[in-house]
Amino acid sequence: MSTKETATVSSPIKKLNNLFDISLSCLTNRFICSQLVPRHTSPRQKILLCHDMKGGYLKDKHIQGCQSYEPCYRFFRWHLIDIFVYFSHELVTIPPLVWIDCAHKNGVQILGTFITEFDAGKEICRQLLASDDNVDRAVDALALLMAWYNFDGYLLNIENPIEPEYVKRLLSFVAKLKLACEKIDPNSLVIWYDSVTIHGELKWQNQLNELNEPFFNVCDGIFLNYTWKIEKLLQSKINAGERCRDVFVGIDVFGRGCFGGGGFNTCE
Repeated sequence: MSTKETATVSSPIKKLNNLFDISLSCLTNRFICSQLVPRHTSPRQKILLCHDMKGGYLKDKHIQGCQSYEPCYRFFRWHLIDIFVYFSHELVTIPPLVWIDCAHKNGVQILGTFITEFDAGKEICRQLLASDDNVDRAVDALALLMAWYNFDGYLLNIENPIEPEYVKRLLSFVAKLKLACEKIDPNSLVIWYDSVTIHGELKWQNQLNELNEPFFNVCDGIFLNYTWKIEKLLQSKINAGERCRDVFVGIDVFGRGCFGGGGFNTCE
């Protein structure tokens, strides 16, 4: 998100040093979004929609609208979902204000994304997890961004291996971020994506098990990878126990190796 007073577009944070530099003194450009409208909750499984659209920040990045004859992605069925995640492949994805406003008006929580990927992501994690001080600086900055722009938490997606000596600090990062967001908003959410295991391996489990459960235990939920099988879902429900509604099952609408084949068969 640009911090210049004249900025009229939403944007991500791409570098760890830029995240470390976030403070109240630099966040001068604030647009007021709608507060989250309360709505009736049901005992059904919660539904999370992850917006992963061509890298994000397309026409929707314009805070005050734009003139365009190109069709833009719009979502109409807000009453069918509980959580909306705005996703990009940048380090910190701050949801565009138009999405925050629309989600909140419909009683839907909206999350940003913290993601690291590939060799560059491994180096970012090495820097982030080098000390407790670095972890605390990142946590404080992420929590401040959530409060300033009025969204509701983060999806954490570590898509690169972690050196074993840093895994304990990664767990601490997840736990501290949850607590920091919770202090700002007791209903905030920090959700872990099923990617790195407790041994630091990048190995998608497609279920909740002993290799990713430690991360699940220190945050608000887990988003399972999408190449699951029915038996893995049944075991995940058993493993989650009373927290089974905090386990989100990934469904890839493009059908990349997932049950039903995606597309219009996603309903399966």
